[in-house]
Amino acid sequence: MLERIQKIISAAGITSRRAAEQLILDGRVRVNGQVVTELGTKADAAKDHIKVDGKLINPRQPLSYIMLNKPAGYVTTMSDPEGRPTVQDLLKGVKVRVYPVGRLDYNTEGLLLLTNDGDFAHLITHPSHEFPKTYRAKVKGVLEDHQIELLENGIYLDDGRTAPAKLKKVSKEESNSWLEITIHEGKKRQVRRMFDRVGHSVIKLKRVRTGNLQLGDLPEGSFRYLTQAEVSALKELAVAEIKTDFVVKQAERRPGTGDRTGKPGDRAVPGFMPRSGSVRRAGVGRQRPDEKRVLGPKFPKKNEDQSNSSMGQRVPGRGASGRGPRRSPGEGGRQNVGGVAGTGKRSEFPPKDRTRSKTGGSGQEARRTGPPTGHPVARRPHRPGR
Repeated sequence: MLERIQKIISAAGITSRRAAEQLILDGRVRVNGQVVTELGTKADAAKDHIKVDGKLINPRQPLSYIMLNKPAGYVTTMSDPEGRPTVQDLLKGVKVRVYPVGRLDYNTEGLLLLTNDGDFAHLITHPSHEFPKTYRAKVKGVLEDHQIELLENGIYLDDGRTAPAKLKKVSKEESNSWLEITIHEGKKRQVRRMFDRVGHSVIKLKRVRTGNLQLGDLPEGSFRYLTQAEVSALKELAVAEIKTDFVVKQAERRPGTGDRTGKPGDRAVPGFMPRSGSVRRAGVGRQRPDEKRVLGPKFPKKNEDQSNSSMGQRVPGRGASGRGPRRSPGEGGRQNVGGVAGTGKRSEFPPKDRTRSKTGGSGQEARRTGPPTGHPVARRPHRPGR
């Protein structure tokens, strides 16, 4: 079977896949005597001779499954550029190249799986499989019942809301307490951030169980190989979680288990929250084949006589409203100041005096002295300097 050369080198335990790509670019890899420098080149590990730095590799490595009791102060990686201790330093005597299945924080201890089986690692770590992981946490103070309920239902963090978790009180000290929490997500520092959110920071954190595999009495810093029965049980549990999730999704789509239209009396679909405005009213939006469109009340169409009844009969040549065209200021300005056009009613306000004074003013002097009708006008007080 043809595979990428960097994948074959990584599976042989020489180095990681990314480091193998650098070996190819440096011209340190030969396939059947020919130097390979192009990434993406494929070869058959069962037929081709692949050499790295002149040494023939053995691509057929036995599958290994290791459980490590990681102490605090170790980085979950095979190499660290900062020079900190890694979990590889604890794997003395392991001849095949393995890599961690998931991660544990620098200060977190407990059960850590390592393997060279990619399919097994995918079953354990993929979020859609919801593989459970149980931690024992020592926190400051004592959690109240409503805080435990909040963590079990899911709590909002900076990167979103957490999935439902399971909590169990273990013991209580003078000012601290021990709890067990089970989650199936892998967000960065999730357990610590969840307890920080409710005001109880984590003092010590240890993973004690992964799926149905328990850490037991394995000494800190030691490791052991998993038995074939333990590996099979982990695979069966991961597959069972996938089947359970599939059955739940099918039940949500099955007729009779709930309606997404949100009709009264229907049983709600578990985990389904209708969007705002998703319940459609009859006659609004797209019409369904089995739905009668409901229209509003019909109003009689207005004719020309009804539309212009308030303003009288429409006169040709006087515009669409029958009021006539507007006149420019040079033609006398507004002509309907003394009344409302088309109604014959006189306005309750007297017309403005826009006539020019004898001195050639703009009419302001006439307004200051008062209109001809003799209405009193308030005089503006004289302000010196204006």
